[in-house]
Amino acid sequence: VHVIADRHPVHRSKAVRAWLQDNTERVELHLMPGYSPELNPDEVLNADLKRNVNASRARNVDRLAHAKFDAKTSKEVGRAEKSVDYVNPDGTHTTVLSKVPVSVRDDKGAWQAVDSRLTEDRGSKRAKAGLHQLKPEFAASAEDRRLVTLEPINLGGPGQRISVALEGARRVARQTKDSKASYVDVLPDTDLEYEVEPGSVKESIVVKKPSATSSWAFRMDLGALTPSLQDDGVLIKDTKGSVVASLPPIVTWDSSGSAEDNKAPAQTGGTYGLK
Repeated sequence: VHVIADRHPVHRSKAVRAWLQDNTERVELHLMPGYSPELNPDEVLNADLKRNVNASRARNVDRLAHAKFDAKTSKEVGRAEKSVDYVNPDGTHTTVLSKVPVSVRDDKGAWQAVDSRLTEDRGSKRAKAGLHQLKPEFAASAEDRRLVTLEPINLGGPGQRISVALEGARRVARQTKDSKASYVDVLPDTDLEYEVEPGSVKESIVVKKPSATSSWAFRMDLGALTPSLQDDGVLIKDTKGSVVASLPPIVTWDSSGSAEDNKAPAQTGGTYGLK
C-alpha cells in the first residue's frame, strides 16, 4: 500500500515512523513537499478552492445563488489578520479567508495589507519589508553577524529581535528583487536565498555542484529565548515556555527531474542539530 500524505507533524511522528518500520513490506509512506507549488500541484488546487469556493458569503438563498465576487470590482470594507471583507457590486458580502496572515497592524493599530517587498534603508543599508508582522531585515553583505533579523509579534516587547547568520560566509553583496534577498556564492558553489512570505521567511540553500558540502552551521542570537528540537523542526520558546518562533522541517530536492520525461525531482528531508 502506498500512502501519500502532507508533512503534518502527526504524519512524521515517532509513533508513525516506528509503525512504518515494522510494516515496511505492507505500507510505504510518501510525504509531499512543503509549500512549493512548482513541486506540489495540491497547493495550486488549494489556492483555487480558497479563491473560488470559500470566498463567497451571502445572507439568504437568493443572494447565495447570485452572489459574485470580483477582485477588480468588489470593494474592500474591512480586514483582519487572516481575512478580508468585501462588498460586491450586487450588494452581497464576501469574506476571503487565508491560512496565512494577509494583514498586519500599523503604528496606529489599524489592519493593513501585508507588504513583503524589500527596500533598502539608506542609513543601515539593510533590506526591510514594507509591512510585515516579523519585520524581517537582511544585511547588505553575507558575512554580517546579523545577516537576518526578525521581530516576532509575540516576543514580548518592542525592539527585541532574533538574528541568524551563516558561519563561514564570504563577503558577498546582497541582491534584492521584490520579496527576495539573495547572496550568490556565499560558500563555494553555494547560494543562500531568502523570500519574505506573508507569514514567514523562507530560507533556501542552493547547492550548484554535487561536490559542495551537505551540512551548514548557522549562528542564532536569541537573547533569553531557548531553542529545542521537536520532531523534525526547531521550537524557540520564551522564559515562560511559550513558542514565539519555529523552524519547519527541512525539505531538500535535486534538479534531476524534468517536465519532458515526467520525472519529479528526487526529494528527501534533513535534520537539525543544536550546540
